[in-house]
Amino acid sequence: MLLRYYFKIISVIKCYILIM
Repeated sequence: MLLRYYFKIISVIKCYILIM
């Protein structure tokens, strides 16, 4: 579903922010 894709994007963004 779309929610699954949304959560996946949030996970990637969180990781990106943590790295920065």
